[in-house]
Amino acid sequence: MYKFICLCAVFFFATSLFAKSDTLIKGHTTGGMYYEVYRNAEATSKIKIGNIIKVRGKQTVKDSVHFSTYNGLSVFISFLQVLPYDISEVWEGLQKGDSIFAVQLLDTFINRNPDVVPPQYKRTDSIKTSFVILDFFKDQAVATAEKNKEEELYLASEIAFLKNHLSQKRIRTVQTKSGVFIQTINPGKGVPISPGMKVKAMYKGYTLGGKIFDTNMDNTFSHTEPIEFKIGDGSMIKGFNEGVDYLRVGAEARIYVPSMLGYASSSPTPLIKPYEHLVFHLKIVSAKKGK
Repeated sequence: MYKFICLCAVFFFATSLFAKSDTLIKGHTTGGMYYEVYRNAEATSKIKIGNIIKVRGKQTVKDSVHFSTYNGLSVFISFLQVLPYDISEVWEGLQKGDSIFAVQLLDTFINRNPDVVPPQYKRTDSIKTSFVILDFFKDQAVATAEKNKEEELYLASEIAFLKNHLSQKRIRTVQTKSGVFIQTINPGKGVPISPGMKVKAMYKGYTLGGKIFDTNMDNTFSHTEPIEFKIGDGSMIKGFNEGVDYLRVGAEARIYVPSMLGYASSSPTPLIKPYEHLVFHLKIVSAKKGK
């Protein structure tokens, strides 16, 4: 439920669906990254530094999906500079419809800056990224408007899906303003939770299909102490934060979170797939004002 922190800047790229092309270009960049570019011969304008690039695709680490927009949203990337051993090395000159596949070795990142590499990754692991360029923009305002529109439509479809799912299961919930659904098991008798409060809670997080990905209600994940967080400080995903804000101390509830209010395209753990809806079973232990 904590916000996912990406390994490094290269983890924001995207698709395994290559566009039809007439030309395959492959090799190694100046920084040493292996790449393949599938060129779309029909496009004319080319990407330049300063453009905002709209892409879709996926990225795997140790053959586990780390990031994916497959059947999901596009990603908008600001191409501000060329970085060594980074996909930005091949962006300039690409065109709408071009596809890229690249392989980056964790060994290289560890040698350059070991502090940015999570401990679960090994030197022999590799990052495989594939994406297709859907479009690119010179104007940030135009790119932002398109991105916001796409996100709003996608979230609306997720909310509609969850609402229908809960209705079919005959689960009575209250819908928050953003689109989180709260099933109250015990309303509690303590003070209402509000922004700025430090909250302690017991929880079990699982997917809509019932797969548990974390809990402190038993020793399955080797921690049983209450989780502590501050409402509104950005440390928790939006859907979790908003759901807790509707509860009282002593309350027990289930919070149903659309993926767009959760991790969206990211996968903080292999137990959560990209664009997977989440459920949190919560028991609020305490809440108090604090810094």
